[in-house]
Amino acid sequence: MQKVKYISPVSAGKLTGNIGFVMGLLILPLGLWGAITRYAAGEHSEGLLLAIAFCVALPILYGAGGFIAGVIAAVIYNVLPSRLGTLEVELE
Repeated sequence: MQKVKYISPVSAGKLTGNIGFVMGLLILPLGLWGAITRYAAGEHSEGLLLAIAFCVALPILYGAGGFIAGVIAAVIYNVLPSRLGTLEVELE
């Protein structure tokens, strides 16, 4: 077993930001489908353009949120091991 002593906040932020971006891309078709079906059902409003713009911005927002969450989690992890102990991992 080896112990993890330090996690780079920027590296963790990049990883979780990319995961959030991909999750946003996976959710994107559902939002677009909902907006298009509302339009096809006869609800012709200005809300359609706003819904499509939000669906396009969703992956960016998820990515930014993931980056911020990853940085915060890494900073918290880097502070806690001195008090609680480190994370043990097994590497090959």
